[in-house]
Amino acid sequence: MGVRFGMDVAEGPPLSNLQVLTLILLAEVIVVPLVFSNSLTSNGYILVKNTALMLLGATVIMAIILGITGNWFRFPRRLIAPFIILPLSLLASIPATSNPGLSLNEFLRICALLAVFAVATCLAGSQEGRAVAYAAIFIASCISVLGIINFLTGAIFPAIHDSYGFPMFGATLGHDNFAAQYLITVIPLGLALGLEAIEKGKRAATWLLLAACCVMLVFLAITFSRGAWVGLGASVIFLVIVLWRKRRLIFLNTASQAADRTKRLTGAVFIGVLIVTTALSFSLSKRERGTSAIQKAEKTIDLSDAPIAFRLKLWRGSLSLLRQHPAFGVGCGAFALYYPSVRLPQEHRIAGARISVRSPHNDYIKLAAETGFLGLTAFIYLLGVSLWPLLKALRKKGSPSGIPMLVLGGAGAVVATLVHAFFSSNLSMPASSMMFAVNLGLVAGGLPAKGSRILTISKPSKVLVSVILAAVAALLIFRPISLFVADYNLRQARILIAKGDNSDAIESLRKSISSAGYYLVPRILLGNLYLLNQQAQDAIDVLEPAVELAPFWPQIQNNIGVAYLQRARHQNDPGSLVDAYLAFSKAVKLDPEFQRAWLNLGGTLDTLGRSKESQRAYRRALELAPDDFVASSKLAQSLMAENRPKEAQKVLEAALLKNPKNANLLNNL
Repeated sequence: MGVRFGMDVAEGPPLSNLQVLTLILLAEVIVVPLVFSNSLTSNGYILVKNTALMLLGATVIMAIILGITGNWFRFPRRLIAPFIILPLSLLASIPATSNPGLSLNEFLRICALLAVFAVATCLAGSQEGRAVAYAAIFIASCISVLGIINFLTGAIFPAIHDSYGFPMFGATLGHDNFAAQYLITVIPLGLALGLEAIEKGKRAATWLLLAACCVMLVFLAITFSRGAWVGLGASVIFLVIVLWRKRRLIFLNTASQAADRTKRLTGAVFIGVLIVTTALSFSLSKRERGTSAIQKAEKTIDLSDAPIAFRLKLWRGSLSLLRQHPAFGVGCGAFALYYPSVRLPQEHRIAGARISVRSPHNDYIKLAAETGFLGLTAFIYLLGVSLWPLLKALRKKGSPSGIPMLVLGGAGAVVATLVHAFFSSNLSMPASSMMFAVNLGLVAGGLPAKGSRILTISKPSKVLVSVILAAVAALLIFRPISLFVADYNLRQARILIAKGDNSDAIESLRKSISSAGYYLVPRILLGNLYLLNQQAQDAIDVLEPAVELAPFWPQIQNNIGVAYLQRARHQNDPGSLVDAYLAFSKAVKLDPEFQRAWLNLGGTLDTLGRSKESQRAYRRALELAPDDFVASSKLAQSLMAENRPKEAQKVLEAALLKNPKNANLLNNL
């Protein structure tokens, strides 16, 4: 491609260009964590923040294009290969997935993160990179203060009222676990820069960073995220070992003995306050759970503890996807679409939800399941190449170490994220994944490998690279905006449904689907409204594409089965009855504990004249919901149709013990 390389030189890009990159990266670390949704659901949190991440990512890519064409964007040669291989491995996973639109969005999100990483490497080692780190610490501290106030008072910030007057509460971080994932990407930066401030005798910076670390540690403790605690613990151990080995703990090598004593005392106070703050924070009780963080931590090694048992079953089922799709996976971002096909009944009982599992709570398993061994290997390759200069520097003997504290702080944050990634989905969440990209960039660019060269590109290659990057930037603008519009219309539809205005809600849902046809939620909701209106064919027209996009979601199979059943009754169509039977059968196969689908399957089998099978379906529905009088009534009616009144009587009498005043049961009896 005509790529040539020049040796590193002392001077960097022009200051104005460096300032542009700094401002863009500052916007990332400020806006993405702070932007909030008017929904406290994980969907709302992810969607709004991902929109900000991707739009700002487009800005980052456009700045990179200017840097490449202007010959001032610095990027280490050793990172070029993993930078190309990782996106290609993600693209390779898309063709086989059932929902390419969803996978394309995930691919673009990761491209935005790679752009953030590239700019962070460019700023690493400069004062601008340090400014980005300080901005991240400040924002995380502000969020922590809000989180602590929320914990103490129950207030949620900020509160929004939509145009219909419904209160829609939102927060910068929609869930405790999301907050914890984000905090562990920032706290190590605060610790490292605080120790550096002690070393340089900057008292004001020392105490400000101490205050920031304290509020972040308090908030982290009350999130009750044990995986994040483990991740931060690993980060602290890493920093202590490195600083002690390099004789930089409390900075023993100082010119003045008096200054040495002052710094030692300051360092002792700094660390002592952090330890006391952490200990006191862990003694706080979680009001709604009636337990303290210490009691929660004690259950970390208890395999019977519900969250741990849930993860063990979840990982076991998720690995089945990797065994079925080892090379390219099921498609980046498509885990939730395929997981129901391998979901274990034991995990379903623990989770208590049908289709809510969107992640295996393990970033490595998720990446492998979605992109196969190819994608996982590409990610590990990028990590290895990025961290290699630091690993080489850590192996060198001698004191003092030449590793900047900012690089060590970034490395500590990377360690925390990678350890927590074994128990959670840090790299899928917008704020934590963005900060991971920043931290990895600070490490990769802060210590250039010996002989590292900076990329310069010949004119023909500049054109090709610029065109590719411009296309990615355009998609990063169009795709999140279209999805955001779709979600806005979806939310409007939900408000209208709550007000009883189903006709306008249907129109809003149609607009949502036209904006993003791959978005499943509005399709499911619109199908439900059509079913309520007895518009069977309209429901089928909406739900059939949903089945193609998510063939393993039992809820969609059940809903389209109901639509086929309605059409069979309205049009006296035996073929639709068979279609309904097939859909309900698939629903219960995907989810053996889907009680409503078993009930619907029993009714369909009754209509088909297969009473023995229908009775088995009804009995299974009763096993799953013993108080369901509808299942009891239908089973009794099926038994009566076979002239088995005594058995029907027993079923009805058993149901009446639980529903003694139910008119339907009394009438059948």
